[in-house]
Amino acid sequence: MAGTLEHREVFDSMGHGALLFDRAAMADRFVAVVGPRRSLLRDSGHQPYFALPLGDMMIAGCLGLLRAYARLFAAERCAARLMVTNLTAAVKVR
Repeated sequence: MAGTLEHREVFDSMGHGALLFDRAAMADRFVAVVGPRRSLLRDSGHQPYFALPLGDMMIAGCLGLLRAYARLFAAERCAARLMVTNLTAAVKVR
């Protein structure tokens, strides 16, 4: 990545904008994608990770916390995974 993305470019294309702290090229990169227009990156060379079921940004924090909890606390891992599965299913029903 060259670090050439600008706030105005994102905002003018109906995005919320962009904030870049470091414009240096990244050797290892991870691109997580959420939101209603995420399909624009489906065939991208960036190999994006589609982080949420159906791109629902409103449950990003919930799923992230549950997944982190499952990684840290092995004894409750099954319960946390079940909660993630249930949340994911609930989003698909909407």
